[in-house]
Amino acid sequence: MPGAEKSPSTRPGTAVREKGQRRVEEILDIATNLIIADGYGPVTMRGIADAADIRLSNLQYYFRTKEDLLAALLQRAIEAYQVALEAAGRRSRGSPQARLRQIIEYLLRDQETKASCQIFWEMWALAGRDPAIAKIMDHYYDYYIEEIASAIAQVSPGLGKRKAKRQAGLIVALIEGASLLRGYGKRRRSALAGFERAIEELCQQLAKDELTQ
Repeated sequence: MPGAEKSPSTRPGTAVREKGQRRVEEILDIATNLIIADGYGPVTMRGIADAADIRLSNLQYYFRTKEDLLAALLQRAIEAYQVALEAAGRRSRGSPQARLRQIIEYLLRDQETKASCQIFWEMWALAGRDPAIAKIMDHYYDYYIEEIASAIAQVSPGLGKRKAKRQAGLIVALIEGASLLRGYGKRRRSALAGFERAIEELCQQLAKDELTQ
């Protein structure tokens, strides 16, 4: 969980005390806000230090480079996303289909938030040229697929673990790709009226293996 332990990309030996952990969380909050407002490119370590009202050397005590800070920021975002996904599944006290629906509805709602879209769109772009970011993103999508596969296994117990993961991968690709058409700030296309409902129904069909063999 965010703030529960030292961020993974802080310099070894730092942020081991509560005060240091709070400082790291403050720095990451500020960096997140700057990236959401300006994008990753224009953001600099000095700009983050100025916004945090600390010296550059103090910032570099925790994060040697901008890349280290970004890796910690992304890891924190992923951990928060994991907690939210799990909570979305637990909120449904009904059928396995209802649990899966709760998760899908949460993911679609999350795409409508500026913070989520801006951060992850930036990460997608960076992952193509930064192996460290790509590794973190791979870890996130492994978790994402496992969580959806778990929900699918409850909907269709006889599907088998391998096929449940495959169907989960299809659902993840469908939802993530949908953000390019209906994410935060995207133009609403009249031809896509009912898009969200169609996605939810398709995900339920995939969970029952109705579309693929």
